Amino acid sequence: MKRTIALLLCVLTQPLHAENFLEQKIDAYIAQAQADASVKPHWDLLKQNNYVEHTGPDAEYRTRYVDLQGIIESALADEKNINVTAIIHTATPPTPLRAADGEITPGLLSPEVAADPKLIATVTKRCNILRRYLASGKKLYAAYPKDKLSEPIPGIEIYNNLCATNENLIDKPFEGGFAKSDLTGATYFIQIPEENEPIVFSIMALQASDAQPEAKWAMWYGPLSNANVNVRAEQIQTFLKEKKIELDLN
Repeated sequence: MKRTIALLLCVLTQPLHAENFLEQKIDAYIAQAQADASVKPHWDLLKQNNYVEHTGPDAEYRTRYVDLQGIIESALADEKNINVTAIIHTATPPTPLRAADGEITPGLLSPEVAADPKLIATVTKRCNILRRYLASGKKLYAAYPKDKLSEPIPGIEIYNNLCATNENLIDKPFEGGFAKSDLTGATYFIQIPEENEPIVFSIMALQASDAQPEAKWAMWYGPLSNANVNVRAEQIQTFLKEKKIELDLN
């Protein structure tokens, strides 16, 4: 009996693995945020399988995907001891950084998203979350096709001002475009002190200005050694290398 108790105490006092530590943080943030009912089961499935995917319209999937993305960004922003390098790789500069104070810039959203308060909220909430993330000292790269800068981009003045005033926001327009739509989204390389292996979180999603009835949505989460996670990380890093974008992961 004494030996059993001693073993149990030993297990309980062992430091949490990186992914468990982060998962507990995200669990707490989901509870505090009183998120949409779809978010927690979506997160539970992602934790279990390291990968989830769906195909369908914004009205059905944007809330669970983008709200979870925002909750994870929020947890990363508030945890001082976690080192994070994030990159948003999308067709235009990051949507939440082209709106200010929760006010939606005219033309920023597709008509479908703009007509649904729940979908609008997926953008307005991340306006503040990403600014908090940047204020925490963590890096955020914004990679998008340079050709887009020759077109009118709603809210580009807001984005340019953020780039000029925040050294943690790194503007990376690149030549050419996306060979495949499954490369659009965002990826986060997360390093927890005293852990040798990074955690990767990645989302495949179109921007709120580009809603489509049969869009593909996907998420990856887990240690880099996980097969599904590793494939996604390699895919994104290969794409960035082709576009001559080097990440500072220190």
